[in-house]
Amino acid sequence: GGTPTATLVQVLTRDAAPVALASPALSPALARLIDHLLARNPAGRPASAMAVAEELDAIEAEATARRVRITRRRWIAGIGAAGIAGALGVWFTRPKPTVVEPVRMEFATDPEVNRVVFVRDDMEQVFDLKSDNALSLAPGDYRLRTEVAVPGRSLVPAVVTVEAGEPRLVKLALVGEVKQSQAHTQAVTGIAFVPGAGQPTVLSAGLDRTVQAWRPGTGTQPGFERLSSPALCFAAAPDGTIAVTAGGNKQAPHECGIQLWNGNTLKTRGLPLEGHTRLVTAAAISSDGKRLLSASADDVRIWDVASREFKPLTGHADGARIHAAAFDAIGQRALTGDDTGHVILWNADDGQMLKKLFAQFPGEVGAVRAVVFTEKGFITTGDDGVIRVWAGEPLLALEFPVRGKPIRSLALSKDGKRLLSGDDEGYVKLWSLTEGTLIHTFTGHKRAVNAVAFAPDGREAVSGGQDRTVRLWRLPFE
Repeated sequence: GGTPTATLVQVLTRDAAPVALASPALSPALARLIDHLLARNPAGRPASAMAVAEELDAIEAEATARRVRITRRRWIAGIGAAGIAGALGVWFTRPKPTVVEPVRMEFATDPEVNRVVFVRDDMEQVFDLKSDNALSLAPGDYRLRTEVAVPGRSLVPAVVTVEAGEPRLVKLALVGEVKQSQAHTQAVTGIAFVPGAGQPTVLSAGLDRTVQAWRPGTGTQPGFERLSSPALCFAAAPDGTIAVTAGGNKQAPHECGIQLWNGNTLKTRGLPLEGHTRLVTAAAISSDGKRLLSASADDVRIWDVASREFKPLTGHADGARIHAAAFDAIGQRALTGDDTGHVILWNADDGQMLKKLFAQFPGEVGAVRAVVFTEKGFITTGDDGVIRVWAGEPLLALEFPVRGKPIRSLALSKDGKRLLSGDDEGYVKLWSLTEGTLIHTFTGHKRAVNAVAFAPDGREAVSGGQDRTVRLWRLPFE
């Protein structure tokens, strides 16, 4: 913790984070042993020092045996003489040659992946996985790369381990930046990836007073419509049929209206929703497009989109700036986060506050910048750079073991297994929500990342930032 009090609170109320998150290089067996030793409940720890010693002996023995196996392996190029079609090699040990049976491995790849270089013991062989995606490989570790390097992208996984007698499928993705749009002339503040008319469309809004629709597969410039004020916030329903831009000017005319759009056509849906008297800084749309949440420093509202009527929500501190808002999957609950570090859970049906909690490090005041619902709870993050996964009753937070620059944006995959974050350093990070581990870090933005979103199929993601760019990323397979 940042202070002695913060440390004591964590000791008393939270389980230790899995050690593998802090030290990914540890062997799984050693990581499990350390986690057991750190268990708060004594029943979860090893029974005795002797039990610990025995586990350490077993871990060391396995590590030693693996090193011996690796040092004994040698690649024999003339596998054809052995009569094994498609095999990479035969391995032997001295003094008596021993043939190791190759293992059949199948590969599924992204469309851009064709010829792949397999490297083992400093020897290389190239395979065209488009023409033949099944290979017979000798057990061992192989480093992989594409024959022709693609700027800004790399093959994931870069290392494949073949286990004796264990054929399996390996999915190879060419991960990294696919394309980018520089059509915005000021910071991008919101983004969404929707099915679109015939092909996926990236919707974005920014401080340049535009809302834009970009179809990366067409090679054309994004279409756009002008706004009456900078878009401080943006949201879209999953199908794109309804989107919202809001913000306002600091000086008259303030133009604090909330404009609804058809995201597929960039046509407005009626006149702006009026009522806010200060800048609108957060907005969210329910997945069915029937409810809208808007927030400013003077009030928070849940609107019925069809009737254009709203319920006021009270509970944030007076003058607190709300930076984050979200609905749950069925639109019955809502979340808001403000610059005092508080998150409020609301009943969207009647506008009543269900729970208010502090979601930053104890003793520190920072803004909650992003919130998303999960199947069993919700996730928050903000100025302290920590991602917190809240679940259970009472609500308790599992913290991802990262703390650095403020995190400005979050997005959850459709299946709820993966999480995207965008931070002040310009990094877009992909996390495994089920494992609590970092999967991949995407670099390219020169400044803070204000918004992130998954593609409908979960294979790509988009981000928008202070550097005025919208970037399309190819993700690793699960």
